[in-house]
Amino acid sequence: MTISDTSRAPLTANVTRLGRSAIDECRDLAESRHWDREERKWDLLFAVGEVYGIRDQDGELATAAVLARNGATTATIGMVLTAERYERRGLGAATVRHLVSVADSAVLTMYATENGRPLYERLGFVADGVNTSYRGTVTAETSTGRSRPAEPADLPGIRAVDAHAHGADRSKVLNRLPRFCSHLRVLDDHGAVTGYAGAWPNDTTTVVGPVIAANEDDALALVTDLVADIDGPIRLEAHSTRPRLTEWARSRDLSGFDTTTMTYRGEDHPGARDHWWSPITVALG
Repeated sequence: MTISDTSRAPLTANVTRLGRSAIDECRDLAESRHWDREERKWDLLFAVGEVYGIRDQDGELATAAVLARNGATTATIGMVLTAERYERRGLGAATVRHLVSVADSAVLTMYATENGRPLYERLGFVADGVNTSYRGTVTAETSTGRSRPAEPADLPGIRAVDAHAHGADRSKVLNRLPRFCSHLRVLDDHGAVTGYAGAWPNDTTTVVGPVIAANEDDALALVTDLVADIDGPIRLEAHSTRPRLTEWARSRDLSGFDTTTMTYRGEDHPGARDHWWSPITVALG
């Protein structure tokens, strides 16, 4: 559906769950806000998340946002979009409030833009550092030889180290990684998976993420080995508490092109947060 230029506001801020038939409308809405269409990512978001939105009186999409649950304990809110013609009318706020409500008692994570952060803070989200997105082409990267390509038998180990890091069962998305990722690698200690990382094609770049590792050396080995196998531009997320990952990106002339604030809502986030390095996407964590 084409995003129209009408300035009429929706009759009510009625937030409803969107079915997969709305996927192209979400892509259109994202594109209208100068975001990439991200065909592959939206496919994943509809498969593993709950997509909500508000329609106007003509049935056109005015807002959209995604709630991705990790069992009953944690969840991530992302892809919060409002059509330009409906900005500053409280519809984006109503959509996010609805997602907070349906998330029940789950600890929530959100990567907040500068414009959205004041709203999220009013809803109880607390800032926890800055995330920078880096993009560029890395040439002549040499593998460390420490990691290896993941095999089907590694999936239980991947789920285990991920659950330790996130304090939640993310099997719904992790079970899709072997098909979703173009590259998936693991570190192992005598056959036991101790860390993993993936990379997946998204429009014109290959996104490096997720990256889960017990320490900086392991994380950098996984990232380096992934990038050594990737041709063309990459995208990598680096949190402000990960200085060596930031140094890695800058030393390879990757450019920081976007920053967001990582925020949390609820009790202290469960899991070993120092094992998180890069998300599969900021919309899923």
